[in-house]
Amino acid sequence: MRLLHIDTSTAWRGGQQQLALLVPALAELGVEQRIACVPGSPLSVALSTWEQVALRPGKHPVNLLRLAGLDGVVCTHTSGAASLSASVGMRPIVHRRVDFPIRPGALKTRRALGFIAVSQAVSRVLQAGGVSAKRIRVVYDGVGRPPTVEPANVGPGVVVLAVGALVDHKDHATLAATAKLMPQCRFLVAGDGALRRELEGVGGLELLGHRLDVPALLARAQVFVHCSKEEGLGQSVLEAMRAGVPVVATRAGGVPESVGPRGILVDIQDPAALAAGISRVLAGEGPLPAIAQAYADQHFSVSAMASGTLRAYECFVSGLT
Repeated sequence: MRLLHIDTSTAWRGGQQQLALLVPALAELGVEQRIACVPGSPLSVALSTWEQVALRPGKHPVNLLRLAGLDGVVCTHTSGAASLSASVGMRPIVHRRVDFPIRPGALKTRRALGFIAVSQAVSRVLQAGGVSAKRIRVVYDGVGRPPTVEPANVGPGVVVLAVGALVDHKDHATLAATAKLMPQCRFLVAGDGALRRELEGVGGLELLGHRLDVPALLARAQVFVHCSKEEGLGQSVLEAMRAGVPVVATRAGGVPESVGPRGILVDIQDPAALAAGISRVLAGEGPLPAIAQAYADQHFSVSAMASGTLRAYECFVSGLT
């Protein structure tokens, strides 16, 4: 099988990180691949040793017309890639990571050969938008166990860590409200995004910006918190579980599928419930982190993600849906 992965993003979000893990893992399974991405983007740099096709910002349709003449199975990893590839006559396999509602009857939905959903929650959203269950396969994210590193030097205190882009659906406003209820803790946020200035004005959070030392931050944290109001699955949650850090998270999207009884789940946009969950962990009343770590090791490895993705590709291509 020969694949053409298309990713139009210049950011380094969960989708790009997953693709950077997927490509070498699929190569180990004997799959030939090319990557169409924006030159100089974090994804382009991460996959610099692989054959790449340049996508120029503002000129994607021209690039994709050229890509349409290339052989191989087209796999899109951003919403923009799915729309553009469909507009030039491609029939891509669409990776869907978010649980936002889709527009029924959209061209990119009709043209898709199939969808790989990152969770059952995302699958349900696709079906609610008119996609047949036969055209969907669920493949969970894969993450590696963080390396053994020294804890990050962020100063004293009880550290509650959140990792994620500063965007609306991650709901850092609720996290800030929770922080005000727990002045005995330090709430550190690794990530950047459009809402940074707004969140700086709110206070209660220590905004670290984009960090390359997340494993060290996880090693320092007493609690990992994830308070999204919408979430496909939550890659950072899986990373925390594999690092053995207790997780307190909201019941958003696919998060309950990964955390389940192995962490503490609370309702979305409820600062008091989030604070109570964090307090339970700090009091030693939460589930054992080792149980969550063992579960994540078994179910959310990169190899499991790659093999599941390949099976989905083969299924869609062969028409056995």
